[in-house]
Amino acid sequence: YIEEFVHEEDRKGLEELACREGLKRELAKERQCHRNYRTFKNGNMRYFQIKVVRAGEWTENHGRTYPSLVINNINTTMNTILLPEFVNLSSKDNGIKNAMKNSLCLGTFIISPLLFGLFGVADNLIAVLLTDKWISCIPYMRLFCLGYIFTPLSTINLQAYNAIGRSDIYLRNEIIKKVIGIFVLVVFMIMWHSPLAVAACFCLISPVCSMIDMRKSKKYFEYSFLEQLRDAVPSIITALVMMLAVMGLNFLQIPKLWLLIVQILAGIGIYLGIARLFNITGYVILVRLSRDLFIHKLNRK
Repeated sequence: YIEEFVHEEDRKGLEELACREGLKRELAKERQCHRNYRTFKNGNMRYFQIKVVRAGEWTENHGRTYPSLVINNINTTMNTILLPEFVNLSSKDNGIKNAMKNSLCLGTFIISPLLFGLFGVADNLIAVLLTDKWISCIPYMRLFCLGYIFTPLSTINLQAYNAIGRSDIYLRNEIIKKVIGIFVLVVFMIMWHSPLAVAACFCLISPVCSMIDMRKSKKYFEYSFLEQLRDAVPSIITALVMMLAVMGLNFLQIPKLWLLIVQILAGIGIYLGIARLFNITGYVILVRLSRDLFIHKLNRK
C-alpha cells in the first residue's frame, strides 16, 4: 500500500510509524500518535491521517501476571516456613530429608493444579477478566504456567542448602543458572525474533535450573534426583489429567463466565477425586494437616 499509493515524500514517516519498533517508541511518550500523509494515483491527490492509540501500559504483562501471582505467593510462604524448619531438623538423622520429602509432595500437590488449571482455563479467564483484546497473551500465560511447575523443587533444595550452612552452593547454582539462561536466551532470540521466544526460553530453562539445584541433594541429604522426581510426578500427572479434562469442556455452548465457573468446579472435583482414588502422598499430607489444624482449633475453644 505504501509503495503503490502513498506519496513518495510521506513514505518514510509512515513506514517508521507502521513498524513495531516505531510504534513502541512513539507510544512510550504519549498514549496516542498520528501521521498525516498523501496518496497520489491517476493524477489525483488525497489526504489521510493514521491514528494509533495505546490502550494499556507497556509494563503490563498479563501473560505472566497470573502464573507469577500463584507461584510468588506460595513460594514466599514456603521460603518463610522451610528455612527455620530445616535448621531445627538439621541435627537429626534424615530429619531434613523427611521434611524435604513432605514439603515437596505437599508443594507440588498444591502448585501443580493451580498452574495446570490456569493453563486449561486461560482462554475463558482472559476473555472474562481482560476482554478479548488481550487474547494474544494466552500463549505467554500457558508457557509461564509450564515453566513454573518445577519451582517447588528448586525452592526446597535451595532452602535445605541454606539450613546446613552451605549458602555457597546456593550462590554457585544461581551463577550457573544465570549463565545458562542468558546463553539460551541469546540463542532463542537469534533464531526466533519474537517475544514468544523469551517465554519459550523460560519454559525450557526452568526444568534445567531445577536439576541444577537438585544435583547435590543426594550428597548432603541422601535425597536423590530420581527420588525427588518420584515424589513430584504423581501430583503433576494428576494435574495434567485434570487440565486435559477441563480443556475438553470448551465444547459447551454456554456464556464464557459460566463456562469458566464450570471448568473450575470440574477441575477441583477431578483433581481431588483422582488424588483420593490413588492416595497421592501430597493429598494424604494435606488431609492430615487440615485435620490436625481443625482439632487444634477445637481444643483451643
